[in-house]
Amino acid sequence: MMLVESGDDLIAIDCGLMFPDDEMPGIDHVIPDFAYALAKRGAFRAVVLTHGHEDHIGALPYLLRQTGVPVYGTRLTLAFVADRLREHGLLEQARLTSFKPRDRFEIGPFGIEPIRVTHSIADGIGLAIDTPAGTIVHTGDFRLDPRPIDGETPDYSRFTELGERGVLALCSDSTNVDRPGHTPSESEVGPALAPRFAAAQGRIILATFASHIHRIQQVLDLAARYGRKAALLGMSMEKNVRIASELGYLRVPEGLLEPLEAVAALPASRQLIVSTGSQGEPNSALALMAVGEHKDVQIERGDVVIISARVIPGHERTVGRVINALFRLGAEVLYEDNAFVHVSGHASQEDLKQMLNLTRPRYFIPVHGEYRHLLGHARLAASVGLPPERVFLVEDGQGVVYVKESEEMLAELKAAVSQALAERDPAQPFDREVVGALVKSAVRRFIQQRFQRKPIVLPIVLEVPGAARG
Repeated sequence: MMLVESGDDLIAIDCGLMFPDDEMPGIDHVIPDFAYALAKRGAFRAVVLTHGHEDHIGALPYLLRQTGVPVYGTRLTLAFVADRLREHGLLEQARLTSFKPRDRFEIGPFGIEPIRVTHSIADGIGLAIDTPAGTIVHTGDFRLDPRPIDGETPDYSRFTELGERGVLALCSDSTNVDRPGHTPSESEVGPALAPRFAAAQGRIILATFASHIHRIQQVLDLAARYGRKAALLGMSMEKNVRIASELGYLRVPEGLLEPLEAVAALPASRQLIVSTGSQGEPNSALALMAVGEHKDVQIERGDVVIISARVIPGHERTVGRVINALFRLGAEVLYEDNAFVHVSGHASQEDLKQMLNLTRPRYFIPVHGEYRHLLGHARLAASVGLPPERVFLVEDGQGVVYVKESEEMLAELKAAVSQALAERDPAQPFDREVVGALVKSAVRRFIQQRFQRKPIVLPIVLEVPGAARG
């Protein structure tokens, strides 16, 4: 969740959640801290969504319980949002507004234009946000797929036009900055899986993300080509396929999908099960199959299990355990390390360079990813000619003052600290903690009055030998 603020107005880009890792026992979801936005709820104008993945929409129910801020997104994105809000009993009061790429709209001082990008979910967009200070381009999660399954290529011409007009700042997805070259097209996955379908003598169980509509499309098409019936396993898989089909984002071949019981009654060579659990999540369909605890599906020798997804960092151990267990049960397991079964939804180095060259921003802020990804993207920007002083490598919690442009303000801050120290009773003995508390209070008071923010202040008090005290 990223806030863009101008004067008294602010908007949020996305509102996602993260899933806990092994170091967070007892935690179900990790959500953003909404305190800053809620403190300004009168000026909190909207949430604008880039796409429908959980790490971009999953925390909306928790936000909308506390504020009725309107939510904007594409049709498929809002359909997934509506499904989550219905589960939480919040759909009736929610204000959801759909848009199409290039449909510009105004929110307070912001002019917002969605721009088509490609990703591992349909209907993804980037954003051009016109502000009084200039235009911000936010890519969302993206790759530059020249041959997407739905034919909706990235809007290269619009990014180019924005670059020619002038982009103040580019915020660009850094997730795949470690990968050289270009990210392959999603359309390469189907042909790579086809020989696997053709050669399989037994049942095929394929696990992928339930939101990956284009991957599911290719898998269902392969099932129809090779004479298999398909069953969906997992509540999210069933819901997303239904929603995408109803909206026209997914075309299910006539008569292909059957209930699991009907598919299980067919010869193994005619069965396909499309399942959740590609990240080895506990209690997911694939994880339960791997340990022999799924009530309807038991892994048998001769089964082909395809994990058509990238392992999300932090899930390596859980996925590894599932793969080992599947092998022990006699299945042939195909996954990213031993077969071409997946392409990423994120831009690799040459794609990231292309985005920088298309938009030609004055300033660059790498976003999305861990610190090593942000740093790598900052270095990549330097390699295409952006001066280091125009690249901002920032993390959550970093300070908001740019020193080179704030010398006058810093002089005022020093004066406020000096004044606070001068008012200290000189008769009191020197105490480092007391002095630190005075400095901390003075800085917080000054920043709060000037910027309406409450910074974390960490004073460092150094004693200079021989210096007079008081």
